[in-house]
Amino acid sequence: MARGALLGFLVILATSPVWILLTHIVLARLCRRTPPQLVAAAAGLAGIVHPTLLSCMLVAPDAPSVLRLPVELTYGALVYACLAYSYFHLFNMSETARRIRILSELYVAGPLSAQEISRLYSGEGLVEARLDRLVATRQLELRAERYVRVPRLLYAAAWLTRGWRSVLGFNRGGASRSGA
Repeated sequence: MARGALLGFLVILATSPVWILLTHIVLARLCRRTPPQLVAAAAGLAGIVHPTLLSCMLVAPDAPSVLRLPVELTYGALVYACLAYSYFHLFNMSETARRIRILSELYVAGPLSAQEISRLYSGEGLVEARLDRLVATRQLELRAERYVRVPRLLYAAAWLTRGWRSVLGFNRGGASRSGA
């Protein structure tokens, strides 16, 4: 494969998460009643169409297709699968964090009633625990009884996640569509 075609192929692979995200945006809006994890997985599967077409048409339109070369095809498929898998799990973590917390509380405490779970998982307790974690990881500082944001990577990630949820069409403050 020519050096320019190989570089183009690698650029297309590197941008494939963008195609997964764009596909996810469309599918999330079209499939509002479908479980969000299923939509994210479908986006990972359907998102391969764009990089494949770009690889065939733009990278080497006159030369043999990148996808007809076994080594490049295998490499591209593995890289794309890893990126799609990572995208799915990043999305899945944002969707299932509350459920995991409830399950871990049950594991530690044993069988609990709904009221007992609500007490353990109360909004006030969650806010205190999160604030303590943010101070411990130096994302916040407590100055004169007020929390002050310390510019760090976590803040940028939270900002990007909030924007991502907005682009996907999730409501800002409420529960997710799956009822988590």
